[in-house]
Parts: sequence; C-alpha cells; structure tokens
Amino acid sequence: MTGKVEEQFRDLLTKWSDGNVVQIIEESDSVTYSPEVLSPVINKVEGSTVIVQDCVVDDTYLQNRTTGEIVDEGLRTRQVTVELVYLEGRWQVRESNINHKYEGESSCPERA
Repeated sequence: MTGKVEEQFRDLLTKWSDGNVVQIIEESDSVTYSPEVLSPVINKVEGSTVIVQDCVVDDTYLQNRTTGEIVDEGLRTRQVTVELVYLEGRWQVRESNINHKYEGESSCPERA
C-alpha cells in the first residue's frame, strides 16, 4: 500500500484497536471479491499502473470485544475502483475509492 490508502488503512486499524472492536466471521459468513481489470495493458515494468474495479460483498459483523455490543452488522456490498502500481517487483495499492454502497444487497449491478 502506498500514500492515501496506507493512511486510510492505518486509521481504520487504529479505530478498531481503540474501540476494542473485532470482526466476527462465523462459519456461514463470507467476504467475496469479483475483480475486473479495466486497464487495456498490464506491464510489469517499474512504475506501471493498472486500474481494477471490484465488487466486495461482506456479511461479517463487527463486535465490541469488551461489551459484546454489535457495532456493525448486515450485508455490505461495495463497488470499488483500485489503482495498483508496480513497485519493487510487486503490485501495490496506490489508491482505492468506493464508487457505490449497496446495503443489504448480495451483488453489485452489472458492470457497463
């Protein structure tokens, strides 16, 4: 991860650790990803970028470890665009943006 994405991830982890929140994944729960590469060419050359659109479906929930209170539950589906950059021999997330949120939906609309 680089830049803004790394900062957002650190903020999320800090929020979870400060709030004593854990993600609960039961046997019937799942998180699924459906990536689609939008860039016409993928070059494994230092500094090359690729754009990926993803549909993330998450039916896990977040719970306060101390109180047992459920702080976030339900089916969450997000359509996300991710920019990857090839640095130091591997793909790294440069930027990630949520395009749409679909609460209670188990899939994203068909992509254009």
